Amino acid sequence: MVRSFSNRIFGGVCGGLASATPLNAWLWRIIFIILTLVTVGAAALAYVLLWWMLPLGSPIRRSYGGAIRGLLALLLSISLIVGWFLRGRFFPSEIYLPVTFLLLALVLLMKQVAAGRRGNITLGLVAVAIPTVFLLGALDILSGGLYDIALRSWPAVLIFFGLSVVLRYRMPFGSWIALFVSVALVMGIISIAYNRRVDTMRDDNQVMVDESISSDITTLQVNVNTRDTDVRLQVSDEVRMITGEFRGSNNSQVTVSYQEDASIATFTLQEGLANDFPRLEDIGRSDLVLQIPADIAVAVAFEGDRGTMTFDLAALDLERLSFSVTEGNVLVTMPQYSPLSPSVRDNPGTWTVFEGNLRVIVAESVGTRFMLNRNSNSEPRPGQTHDDLIYRVELAGDDYMLISRQYDALAIQVDYRINVYNGTLSIEQPNSGN
Repeated sequence: MVRSFSNRIFGGVCGGLASATPLNAWLWRIIFIILTLVTVGAAALAYVLLWWMLPLGSPIRRSYGGAIRGLLALLLSISLIVGWFLRGRFFPSEIYLPVTFLLLALVLLMKQVAAGRRGNITLGLVAVAIPTVFLLGALDILSGGLYDIALRSWPAVLIFFGLSVVLRYRMPFGSWIALFVSVALVMGIISIAYNRRVDTMRDDNQVMVDESISSDITTLQVNVNTRDTDVRLQVSDEVRMITGEFRGSNNSQVTVSYQEDASIATFTLQEGLANDFPRLEDIGRSDLVLQIPADIAVAVAFEGDRGTMTFDLAALDLERLSFSVTEGNVLVTMPQYSPLSPSVRDNPGTWTVFEGNLRVIVAESVGTRFMLNRNSNSEPRPGQTHDDLIYRVELAGDDYMLISRQYDALAIQVDYRINVYNGTLSIEQPNSGN
């Protein structure tokens, strides 16, 4: 089967069908018009597919062969029309258009390949990529963030088609250069949009914390794990209550749990991501305020990826504090409290900051001994790290020991291990501007 060279208005498809069937060309044209109206354009796409797949008949010689291609073209065109009527019954209706345009794009790509040097393979590849993205999005295979970027990149597609037409015959690999320029433009726009939103505080997602602590609980373990979040841990005004609020983007998934076992209670707040590659409108920073009661012994374990961390624990009965922060500055205000647990001396808390500064505010009446590994910390220097009248520096194996000069004489004694990898450490007293 071929398209008619003489009996045609557009592509000669109806004329070709007329020569292969008992129906005349005008009857086929009326059928296509009616089907196009009924299927809201699906029959017109089937006509385009036949136009592209069927060869044009020659007026000077008879065409032979091509029966398989003609049969395939007819089967695919019929499938497009029948599929429109069956959508929503045997398959999701939202995948019909992506599959249809993907089929047309594959035919276009094959035509470009068959044309050899005269073809534009780059154009065919882009044409295939566009409906493929929509199909993967409709099937929920493509992540929301990638699909969102694809939808926002349509201006770059127009730029590609324009540049491809302009450059194709004017320079070698003109279409590939047009594709490279368009992709670079998309990546640049994405980078700018991401950088504008990544540091924006969001409050689309709000989670309230309100946990009551039983009267027979003597020790509270607080575990917090956050992502891109500014955190403030402070003392609660409520008696035996853990209160607070998380505010962030819809991409943050916050889980809160509270359990009591005999005399020990465990509170856990963990922030996860709904999508590793979120939509652009879901990108942003979060804020967490968590208030801990002062009338109970507390141990805090914290892990944070990025943010400013403020641990205002001056009024707490703090047994142990351990934290690890990947990026961000940390401020710790220590209480005038001596841990009662015998395990604290053998297993002191560890403070780790990878990319940021650590500032510690501790009263002179608190005997502190900070152990700083020499491989991960700069040597403590008087006037920069600490007050030389209050602290002394000793070497103990691989550690710098920053010790209160009155450590042995003070009633309150606490030990902590500190690692500040790419930042500074400063030990200050409450009266030094705080």
